[in-house]
Amino acid sequence: MKFIRNIVSAGMMVSLVLVLVFTVIDVAVLQDRAFFAAQYEKNQVSQVVQVSSEDLMRITDQLLGYMKGEKEELQLDVTVRGSERPFFSQRELDHMVDVRQMVLGAMWVRRVAVVLLLAFLLFPKNRRTFCKTVVFGLPVFLLLLGVLALVASRDFTTFWWYFHVLFFSNELWILDPAVDLLVNIVPEPFFAACAIRVGIGVVLGIFALWGICFWRYRIQKRV
Repeated sequence: MKFIRNIVSAGMMVSLVLVLVFTVIDVAVLQDRAFFAAQYEKNQVSQVVQVSSEDLMRITDQLLGYMKGEKEELQLDVTVRGSERPFFSQRELDHMVDVRQMVLGAMWVRRVAVVLLLAFLLFPKNRRTFCKTVVFGLPVFLLLLGVLALVASRDFTTFWWYFHVLFFSNELWILDPAVDLLVNIVPEPFFAACAIRVGIGVVLGIFALWGICFWRYRIQKRV
């Protein structure tokens, strides 16, 4: 019984990590319009695409709302280089269907993981086992995260390419900057900034969770 509880506890720790990662992505990227605006200014997107800052934020709201399932349609008309036109190409629209499914899938996994965690932690014996698992398991995850960060920092282009190959079953993500405007408003430096932002949030979350569980683990050992 103890062995089974340890295995389940390890699974719950993985659930905790998934909840942490998806929550950080949600809060630090999907809910933060100011981050997008700052990146647009930094990457001079308005000048590159020749779209006004106001329209860029309209596009952003449409994009985020679509990915989170709040809007059913992604396409909208904006003024580009002095002429009004649909902003997204058909290839971009098709690719964003895949992105939307991935984001909504991640949010669904987060909800299920939260329910499983709460159900598991209702029992005192499970809480004791879980704290021990987190204390000794999270540093391993932190090490893996460090290796991933090192790889990404050395060659983010290759890292980002492999990310798409791993998570997408087609090549719709390969966009042409001369035709597809999406890749111009969120170029590679934007995603590198996202990765740094999410990575910092996840690391801070890991330290907070580890500290709480370590404190609980020490108390439990004294009892």
